[in-house]
Amino acid sequence: MKGFFDFEKVSISLIVLLFAVFVFWNVFSSNNENEQAISFNGIIDVSDWDFGQNDPIHLDGQWAFYWKQFIMASELKSYKPDAFVTVPSVWNAYSIGNKKIKGQGYATYVLHVRTGKAQETMLGLNLPTFSSAYKLYINDTLVAANGIIGTSQKEEIGEYKPKVVTFIAPASDFDIVVQVSNFHYARGGFWGSIYLGNPENVLELQNKAFSKEFFIIGALSLIAFFYLSVFILNREMKHSLYFACLCFMLVFTVQSVGQFTLFRYLSAIDFRLVIFIWYTSTIWVLAFLCLYLNELFKSEFSKIITRCYLTFVVFYQLFMLLTPTTYYTRFGRVSDIVEIVGAILLVLIIVDAVRRREKNSWLNMASIIVVLLTYGHDILYLTNVIDDRRGEILYLGIYLYLFFQMILQAEQIRYYYDKKVAAELNFLQSQIKPHFLHNTLNSFMAISRYDIETSRRLMVNFSKYLRQCYAFKENHQLVRFKSEIELVTAYMEIEKIQYEDRLEVEYHIDEADVMVPVMVLQPIIENAVKHGILPKREGGKIEVFIHQEQNELKFLVRDNGIGIEPEKLKQLLKKNVEGGISLSNIHRRLIRLYGKGLNIKSSRGDGTEISWMIPICDRRRKEG
Repeated sequence: MKGFFDFEKVSISLIVLLFAVFVFWNVFSSNNENEQAISFNGIIDVSDWDFGQNDPIHLDGQWAFYWKQFIMASELKSYKPDAFVTVPSVWNAYSIGNKKIKGQGYATYVLHVRTGKAQETMLGLNLPTFSSAYKLYINDTLVAANGIIGTSQKEEIGEYKPKVVTFIAPASDFDIVVQVSNFHYARGGFWGSIYLGNPENVLELQNKAFSKEFFIIGALSLIAFFYLSVFILNREMKHSLYFACLCFMLVFTVQSVGQFTLFRYLSAIDFRLVIFIWYTSTIWVLAFLCLYLNELFKSEFSKIITRCYLTFVVFYQLFMLLTPTTYYTRFGRVSDIVEIVGAILLVLIIVDAVRRREKNSWLNMASIIVVLLTYGHDILYLTNVIDDRRGEILYLGIYLYLFFQMILQAEQIRYYYDKKVAAELNFLQSQIKPHFLHNTLNSFMAISRYDIETSRRLMVNFSKYLRQCYAFKENHQLVRFKSEIELVTAYMEIEKIQYEDRLEVEYHIDEADVMVPVMVLQPIIENAVKHGILPKREGGKIEVFIHQEQNELKFLVRDNGIGIEPEKLKQLLKKNVEGGISLSNIHRRLIRLYGKGLNIKSSRGDGTEISWMIPICDRRRKEG
């Protein structure tokens, strides 16, 4: 437990340190964006901005807003704005004539830009998504569009696709006119910031965003496929399946709140399906996280919580399937509540695990809190509640969470493997079959009637045998070489006393201070006695050779018993055939430990020879 505790403390400290460094950098690092001009009453003056030296400038502030009108720049003098509205923000937050605007509708946004640059200067725009379609003009020249705008749902084709465009400034002053329509989503309008700059800097800004998103999507996909493969190879490891599903859902969530990286390469995908996947992936991230944590920290409490939340999620999913996007997206607060409830339940599961002192529960608590904090930040940022020029920070939370969860997953795989090894060793222990115990005790009772000294020696060896059989710790695969030899000699002394002249054994063993795989040598000798020597009427001889050669310890067990038929020999190490249960088990264990298993040579009537080796460099290896 000490090792796990130290790992947990170091991991938590690292999470806190990394997150603190990021927050410190985010809050205190200087950024010339703080000195940017803000538009007012539909006008922004950026003539003092050096587009060559500085980053692109955001065009946030007050834009002229024309509700239910598609207006061109040349027509502006003939129309009066309905309002000067804050951008970025959805237009559901606007009021015209003391009346709030509905989500469905269409409008024109206008910003007059004073650049102070010469006519025909090449400029660029980094454009976010608009809900649900738009056209963007520089004066009366169309420079960008997403989907097809319309004055009704029938006319409109929605599309979410951030992009970068370049244009030649028609003069030092010009108008940016954005015509937006929304009939496919509950909230419409101007969601994100438009950035203006020289073409190179604007393109670099988008490339950074794409690179960041591509990296995390690629990493999440690889992790998901890996752990899905782990589950497919071993169906008992359900936590690997839930972790894989969590990563797959995160792929869609990350790209949906960012650059829509996946959807931009699927031009045929329906816009309503894009929104459905966006909403669905978010709630299922939390659902799979619940399943994952429940599998890690199983309890009746976590099981009840997970089942309740999954039921809630399934019903909400059905609600989205059975209603149009314009309807279920109206209930954004409900979606937020679903996510908040999921987050609270996750914390409850981990708090319960901490209370029960589950291993690595504190580490999970720290990492999940970081994810929830970064996720909360991004929700507030994307809904324009807060203004953070560095954008989304969920990536940071996901990086930290996945990094530590992969370490924990590796530990879970090792734990499962150790449990399997323990089960195999317990199985080998169970090979002390009832008939062996029965025969030994019967021999003791029979011999004690006429030979007290021999019966005493029999019980001494039987006691040694039992003590050595149960001496190793459950998850330890290695024991001292001396202990394994003591087990073998005690076993053979018992068998020799019982079978007298029918069984002879000869040892050729070098002394060695090394660690060897537990329960390997004795079961092989037992197989030689039971299946090689005893079936012969006259009995036979077993020879045990153990020699150290350079960096290897070589084992060889030879008997002059009945041998093994060729067909049976071919199958002996492949499956649990009669007489080969221990051998197939031992063969697999040796391969996992050292890459090489048993080598068996035999012919009918001439006996059997089994050999194997272990590298001495592994003698200090400790298991468990």
